Amino acid sequence: MKKRTVLAALAAIAAAALVLPSSPAQAQDGTNLYIVHGLDLGLDDDTLVTVCAGETPLFNFSYGDVEEVPGAQGPLDVTVWAGDNPDCGGEADPVISAEGFTPEGAAQAVVATFTGGEDLGLAVFDLNAECTDEDGARLTALHATALVPPVFPAVDGAVLGVELAFGDEFDADVPAATYAISLFLDPEDEDPALGPV
Repeated sequence: MKKRTVLAALAAIAAAALVLPSSPAQAQDGTNLYIVHGLDLGLDDDTLVTVCAGETPLFNFSYGDVEEVPGAQGPLDVTVWAGDNPDCGGEADPVISAEGFTPEGAAQAVVATFTGGEDLGLAVFDLNAECTDEDGARLTALHATALVPPVFPAVDGAVLGVELAFGDEFDADVPAATYAISLFLDPEDEDPALGPV
């Protein structure tokens, strides 16, 4: 595996590190979806994509971005198109197509990523939607790519002692602040594989 590919995959995990503000567990019907762009498409450094539900474009965003879709209800035919595609179609095929996706629970993160080998797809994570303290936040780490082995997240240089493999999720309630996040392939390593960011 090329080193660049490994680093891109690690960056996909970092892109899926969310800090969720204090909020009610369920403010409306449906599911609060956090859509994470975890794909380095290799398109001459242009990673802009269009996310569509049916024929309706939801938003454009780039590698590392996170967008929220409050109150999502399914089933949804979700497609991801390379570039700016306001028509949600055209001669080219979508980068990802997921028919009949049904959001469940109070909150989920949906990550466009490598789901097996070089296969592209959506990795879905159930999120902790319980309220935090009024002056607190929730740090959520997701291992969102199948291209790399398990990793160990670190906050402000301190390895948390939590091993995350593809599909795993970890969250912790923390004081609202700015944190430096790093990823280690081995908790005994002196230098992180990625970060701090």
